[in-house]
This record gives sequence, C-alpha cells and structure tokens, in this order.
Amino acid sequence: REVEDFRQIFRIWVKRVRDLNAAVEQAIEPRSKGAPETLSRDGILRLIRSLGISPDKPMMWRLDRRLKGLDAEGRSDGAQLRFESFLRLMRWFLDIDFAGITGAAATLARRTDGSTGG
Repeated sequence: REVEDFRQIFRIWVKRVRDLNAAVEQAIEPRSKGAPETLSRDGILRLIRSLGISPDKPMMWRLDRRLKGLDAEGRSDGAQLRFESFLRLMRWFLDIDFAGITGAAATLARRTDGSTGG
C-alpha cells in the first residue's frame, strides 16, 4: 500500500512538472511514447516545498549528492529520477528525516484526512 501511495505521488508530480514546463518542453524534442516517466530535480524540489519545507544549503548539498547517486547518468542539477529511484529517495528522506520531512508529511496527512472525513 505504501509503495502505491508513493507511486501516486510520483505520478502526480511528474504531471505537475510537465504541465508547468509545457512551453519549454514544446521547444525541446518531445519524448517518445515508450520513454519512462521521470521526475526532475526541480520537480523534487517543488514536491519538498509543497510540504512547507525549505532545506538549508547543507541539506541541499546532501540532496544533490544523493540525486547524483540515484540518477542513471550521475547528474545532480539535471537529475531525472525514475520511479524506483524516487522510492529510494523517499526512503532516504524518511531515514534521515530530511529537513524535518517526517513531521511535515504527518501534518499534511492529518490535514488531508481531516478534509476528506477519513
């Protein structure tokens, strides 16, 4: 169940980033239909900020090193994570409580549960 929740979060953010960058992507060669879904570094930062988290510089350096290790081509700034790497990143976030993400996610979950009546 937890993996499916993360899969849904991943897909939502892949779509959000694509929508936000639609104009830019039109200027770039379009991806083939068989290309795997990926989430960019920018998309990951947007996801983090959506939780109300603003990592400081040392945390950003740690994140960039981690992204470089998870990106298939070893990129940090231009990192593109597939779902499997996204799951590893989420596990790392939780393991080290990246910038207080555990508390932020719990607060968001409580708010979401409260707003849906569940």
